[in-house]
Amino acid sequence: MGDLRPISLCNVLVRILSKVLSNRLKSCLNSIISDKQSAFIEGRLLTDNALLAFEINHYMKRKTQGQVVNLAKSVVTFSQNTNEEIRRQVCQVLGVKEASSPGKYLGLPIHIGRNRTAKFNFLVERVDQKLQDWCNQLISRAENKMNAYWWRKGGTNGGIRWLAWDILCAVKEEGGLGFRRLREFSIAMLAKQTWRLINESNPLVSKFMKARYYPKSDFMNASSGTNPSYLWRSILETQGVVKQGVR
Repeated sequence: MGDLRPISLCNVLVRILSKVLSNRLKSCLNSIISDKQSAFIEGRLLTDNALLAFEINHYMKRKTQGQVVNLAKSVVTFSQNTNEEIRRQVCQVLGVKEASSPGKYLGLPIHIGRNRTAKFNFLVERVDQKLQDWCNQLISRAENKMNAYWWRKGGTNGGIRWLAWDILCAVKEEGGLGFRRLREFSIAMLAKQTWRLINESNPLVSKFMKARYYPKSDFMNASSGTNPSYLWRSILETQGVVKQGVR
C-alpha cells in the first residue's frame, strides 16, 4: 500500500479545478483562519508556534523555580544601633552566624549602594563573555566535524585535511567550495524571523514578543530586558545585521 499514490489517479480536470480553488482561497485564508494557526498559510511560518512554545516554557520554568536557604552558608548582619542581646537572640532563632561585614557571596557584593550599575557591571561583562565563548566553541566543534567528514577516507575518520575550513567556506570564484558557515547561516535564518517581527505585527508571535520584550518601543531599539530567554538573546544578535541592511 505504501507504493500507491491515490493522487496520481486524479485526471487533469480535477487537478485544474483544485489549483483554481486553491488560488482563489489564498486571498481570504489569512482573514478567516485564526492567527494561532501558523502553518500552511501564505505569509505565516511553522516556526512561529515553536517560538511561542519555547518562550512560554521559559516563562513557566522561571516562575516555578525555587531555592532553599542553606543555613550553613548563611550569615546575618546588623546595624551599629543593634545591641548585643538582640543580635544573639536573632542569630539563635535563625540558626545562623553573625558577620561583621556583608562582603561578597559567590563573587557578588551583598551590600549594594547607590551606584548599582558600577557594582554589577563586571558581572554583565563576565556573563556575556562566557556565553560568547560557549557559542563559539560549539560552532567551532561542529565545523571541525564537518571538515573531518569532508576529508575522511574510506568511511573512516582518517585522511589529510588539505584545506582549512575557512577556505572551503569561501565562494567558488575565490577558490573555495561555497560551504556555509554555521554561525552566519544561523544569523541569516534568525534575521528572517526578525524581519517578520518588524514588518508584521498581526501574527501571534509578533504580539507576544513585543508585549514581553519591547512593549514601549520597537525591535530596532529593543534590549535584552530582564531574564531573557536563549531564543530572544539569539534573535537580538540579528539587530545589528538588520540595521545595516535597512540603511
